[in-house]
Amino acid sequence: MIVNELLISIVTPIFNQSKEGFDAFFNSILEQEYRNFECIIVDETIDTSLTNHYKNRCSEDCRFIYTRPKNKGLAASLNHGVSMARSDYIARLDSDDIAIISRLKVQINYMANNKVDVLGSSIGLIDSNNKIIGYRKYPRKNFLIKFALNFITPIAHPSVLIKKSLFEKFGNYDERLAYAEDLDLWLRFSKHNVIFENLDDSLTLFRQSNRIRDFRHWKTNLMVRFRSLNTHNFLPRFLGILIISFWLLLPNSLKNIVYKFINISKIK
Repeated sequence: MIVNELLISIVTPIFNQSKEGFDAFFNSILEQEYRNFECIIVDETIDTSLTNHYKNRCSEDCRFIYTRPKNKGLAASLNHGVSMARSDYIARLDSDDIAIISRLKVQINYMANNKVDVLGSSIGLIDSNNKIIGYRKYPRKNFLIKFALNFITPIAHPSVLIKKSLFEKFGNYDERLAYAEDLDLWLRFSKHNVIFENLDDSLTLFRQSNRIRDFRHWKTNLMVRFRSLNTHNFLPRFLGILIISFWLLLPNSLKNIVYKFINISKIK
């Protein structure tokens, strides 16, 4: 079945994003082959000149909805955007990333024709000049994704299309978390009969940072894994916690070497 009438709500929080980065994001949505979408921009920027730029760009097309709530953090901004969404399908994209022109079309058609609740994809990695520098692949099928959740985050948050009903059934992003709000969501969803899949195609270009995640991120990562422990998943989940704890002890130079291997296809 070819789908073209289903509305997709794209939710994008933004905080002090450069004009160039925002324009690359904005244009990639504007140029989507799938036209039936709304894009909810949740702005917590403190720079007035940037805020004016975002508003001016959003005024170019009525499908872009600009909102500026009180500063509450990323998870709260995500929940605000989801609450505003008119669609049954929520797409995520960060304000400095780029959606491949066919992304929405490919994902909505796949979801409409397959039993899947959370649909991600492989991602391309880009530098500050929007040049592709590598690709990152993820497990494709539900049982592999759920097993991998014990050790890593096997779904790229900016790549996903999610059924909105999942938030209504199992809860929103945890606004107490400053980091790992996506991992926490996947772990909570995985306790239920939620079906995850990843497409092999790289449908999102993710802006790669050279900055290694700091201790606060990993502390939160471990915390949400600890609180997801239960009798059903205890052994693999606890093993994952031990592996991540060991990772924290490694020097940054060694971590950088590992990250290079994660990007499976490096572009020269």
